[in-house]
Amino acid sequence: MTATTQTAPGLTTAESPNATPRRSLTAADRCDRCGAQAFIAAEFTASELLFCAHHGREHRDKIESAITVDETSKLAPTNRQQGPVHA
Repeated sequence: MTATTQTAPGLTTAESPNATPRRSLTAADRCDRCGAQAFIAAEFTASELLFCAHHGREHRDKIESAITVDETSKLAPTNRQQGPVHA
């Protein structure tokens, strides 16, 4: 049995209680928006979309309920206050 959830205008997700976990994303998986390495996968009724960390964060409120894989924790934390590194 598959339930359907309305997320944002025009976006519908398919939820299945018996869904099997998706494999881990690899370096070959690319963001559908910009082509960068994908760290987030979201499953929608018609297809799966992959997002880089940047676009995943940008659209998180719209895709939250459809996210099946979130590997952004694999990214190293950044320190935005640190200046450029000079050798």
